[in-house]
Amino acid sequence: MRVAAEEEEVGAVAQNSFPKKVCVLDLETSKLVRGEPEKTPLAFVGTLIYELRGGRYQAGPHRCFFPDELKGLEQLLKSFEGIVLGHNILNFDYKVLGARISLEGVVGKTVDTLAFLYEKRSTEPLFAGGTSSLLEGLSLDNLTQKNLGRGKVISGRSIPKLWREGRREEVIAYNKEDLVLTYSLWWWM
Repeated sequence: MRVAAEEEEVGAVAQNSFPKKVCVLDLETSKLVRGEPEKTPLAFVGTLIYELRGGRYQAGPHRCFFPDELKGLEQLLKSFEGIVLGHNILNFDYKVLGARISLEGVVGKTVDTLAFLYEKRSTEPLFAGGTSSLLEGLSLDNLTQKNLGRGKVISGRSIPKLWREGRREEVIAYNKEDLVLTYSLWWWM
């Protein structure tokens, strides 16, 4: 497991109105298998835990769990006393992970920013044109660019190739930025 030791203070909140801890999760793959996430080769899973202290969320270290360390991730997720947060976590990340670890007791405490926005859009008549029109514009990069004024520096589509080329530090930095963007989007929502 790799740990980057740095903390970041983000967002003031009322102590009793939000979860005390938020574990943001995002995984990276070494190859994308379209339509079959459970068969997708896993590069690693990144987590970033935000803890509410003194009315503000503060980020702990970025942790990476590699394929041979997934039991540690499973233990973390099952024992975590807070919400697990991700963007498209239910429809992708958990499908990839579900083939490798048990997610029993984890899914119920998960918040998926994409699923939340998808549900919101699907109830509006303007977006009744089908799944592709419902999801259009809801990528993490697009949402953070439009709403927060910042987005991804590297295209997500290039990540598996970068990983296979041995550019691991770039991919790990990309993962951490995705975690920060996901948290920031959730906070903005």
